Amino acid sequence: MAASVLRQRGTRCLYTNRIILASAPSSPPPSSTKAAPPTPLQSALKLYRAWLKSDATHYKAAGTGNKFAGKNGLPFPLNPFFKPTPPLADSTREEIYRLHLTEPDTWTVGKLAADYGISFDRVRAILKLKAAEKQAEMAKGIPPQKEFAKGMERLLSAERRGRNSSRREPLRSLLASGLRPFFRMADEDETLSPTDAARILKLAPFSNIKMKIDRASEGKQPVSQDALQQTTIIEENLLHASHKKFAIRDVSQQKAQTLVRETSGILRTQSLVEKLQR
Repeated sequence: MAASVLRQRGTRCLYTNRIILASAPSSPPPSSTKAAPPTPLQSALKLYRAWLKSDATHYKAAGTGNKFAGKNGLPFPLNPFFKPTPPLADSTREEIYRLHLTEPDTWTVGKLAADYGISFDRVRAILKLKAAEKQAEMAKGIPPQKEFAKGMERLLSAERRGRNSSRREPLRSLLASGLRPFFRMADEDETLSPTDAARILKLAPFSNIKMKIDRASEGKQPVSQDALQQTTIIEENLLHASHKKFAIRDVSQQKAQTLVRETSGILRTQSLVEKLQR
């Protein structure tokens, strides 16, 4: 039929062909079409949901005791040397203040420090802060936030101490031996060389130390420029792109490594030049 129409009537053939083309089923899209890449918000939500199922489970319930983000119970991961003892509970501080207030001659600062096993400075601080708290409550009508304090004590594992408790810190704070001032009587016209000063302080002279460093560096090959600038890319994440470049150091690890986050979001290791510039 289509062949005869093609020979006899060209215009009708064109009309028939249009009908055939219009009625033909649409072809499916090619299988090679790629899906659209996820938006930054979709990628962030995916990472957030993965975090909720992994590390975030530790913080889901408040519970009792501290849950610091840093490992090894460090409240400030960037300062691993700050390891404070648990604070004293408000009930213990209230008892110390009440004893001193009722019988100040008997319950002196030294007596309270010895019985509760805390330092003189801590007892003085407790007495001053408690007096300021009572004054603010009575004179200005400012009630203390008891419930908030209870919640913080629960999170920080506040310690309750009674009389005849074991000593948890020295009664008097002493400076470390390296921080103590050193005094020596000297004549007005006496001159001291760096070697003499090192001998008095019982330290090695700087000239000897410098000589050891120079001898240790002899025979070592100089480092090439490529080795000085060499780094290793750890991660490329556009979600971490920012206007500033900064360094990251996880001090909770035993062998902490400093990483650099570029403005493009690339996370890489430090180069040798950057390590020497610290």
